[in-house]
Amino acid sequence: MAEEVLVLEEKFVLTIFGASGDLAKLKIFPSIFALAEAGMLPANYWIIGYARSEYDQSSFVDLFRTSVQAYCEKNGGWSEKRSDVLEDLLQQVYYYRGQYDKASSYSGYAEYRNELTNNNFAQELFYFSIPPSVYVPVVQQISDIPDLDKSKVKLVMEKPFGTDEVSATQLFHVIGERFVEDQVYLIDHYLGKPSVRSILAMRHNNRLLNSMFKGKEVANIQITANEPFGVEGRLGYFDKVGTFRDMLQSHLLQVLALVTMSIPVKRDARSLRQEKESILSALCFEPADESVCLGQYEGYCDGVEDTCNLSTATFGALRLTINRESWFEVPIYIRSGKYVGSEKKTNVVVELKKFAFQSSEVPSNKVVFELAPTENIHFHLFNEGDDGIEPIEVVNSQTIACSMGNCLSDHALLLMEAIQGEQMYFLSFGEIIACWKIMDQVMEYTMNSLPERYQKNSRGPDGQDRLMGEGEVWMDSL
Repeated sequence: MAEEVLVLEEKFVLTIFGASGDLAKLKIFPSIFALAEAGMLPANYWIIGYARSEYDQSSFVDLFRTSVQAYCEKNGGWSEKRSDVLEDLLQQVYYYRGQYDKASSYSGYAEYRNELTNNNFAQELFYFSIPPSVYVPVVQQISDIPDLDKSKVKLVMEKPFGTDEVSATQLFHVIGERFVEDQVYLIDHYLGKPSVRSILAMRHNNRLLNSMFKGKEVANIQITANEPFGVEGRLGYFDKVGTFRDMLQSHLLQVLALVTMSIPVKRDARSLRQEKESILSALCFEPADESVCLGQYEGYCDGVEDTCNLSTATFGALRLTINRESWFEVPIYIRSGKYVGSEKKTNVVVELKKFAFQSSEVPSNKVVFELAPTENIHFHLFNEGDDGIEPIEVVNSQTIACSMGNCLSDHALLLMEAIQGEQMYFLSFGEIIACWKIMDQVMEYTMNSLPERYQKNSRGPDGQDRLMGEGEVWMDSL
């Protein structure tokens, strides 16, 4: 029996700010196509690209088409069926050229949108695919759009939300003065990954796991997200933010929260956000060289020395603790780097404490969540036989079956949930501000530090080892 496909029935308008940028071309356009290909979009909807670029209707549709075709070539290949789906989708795609901070642009946009839709839609989504520096003026201008029905509005925002705690707080206040919390969808695309969501599901449904994930049982936690490639054409963006703001500030701290937070009895957006914010607000960073490591791969600035920042970290590692009795003095290590290793790898290693009577020769037990490139959970156990201590590894596939017969990307899944009004895997501003608070402390301490150079596709800078406590090592081989 075929699985029922969820169809979004209500008419909507999706306006994409920054529609000519890389994020829109690489992620958002393919995500809309994926929903269309899965048969999830309603009979009537409108996609409006909004940007300052000199496109017209025809050239923007060509841009949309090219972006989707490039995505399909890398994901399953191009086909006649996909071509038909795309051509139908393109009938719903439009372009409006405007500025981000001028009221006249938004009043012109309102007239254009009303001509297209006859104001006959149930909800209006504004997708922020723009630099965080223009979030505030865009929110202000949206709220002043003539005849805007605010009750229909949803704001869908990509990270980073601000550049520090002060700017994130300002954004929170600007939005809060104009819209209610339920209208705001703050995206960290890691929370659209089934493997990351499985951490919560496994802990919620398995008392065995949750009993082990307690401070009194855990020796340390290591969270690693490494990539075997560089910035890949994103130098302009990456050089301004670096690995700490790009990867650690949100992605890896979100994973940390899912591993260490108390499991909410009720699985809903409010309960989950409260528990994550509670643990993120309790994070502690000790300003010392033994708590942080910065690295930059050799050749990062080759050919662009005049415009490239030699102090930008392409690798970052942190030692953190949680200011809670339940996690007292348990070290948590997080790290991420470009051009590290030979494959893209993301995992969580929870090393359990040993019995006091155990021999030092017996390794500790470990629970490993492998999030990428495959999705598995590993239990590293030990037995004693005639030949001494024997390792036992129990591996269970964590690959989650595609729901509704469809395999959606993280962006497509989150876009679908935003349209549906499901906020479970979107961030709250409380979480964001808590993450910026800890990251601002790191940035302040490392302000005058130069990153350690490391060879491409190595394990990263040697300085990461100084973060480890006595008897601890990074779990590079797991």
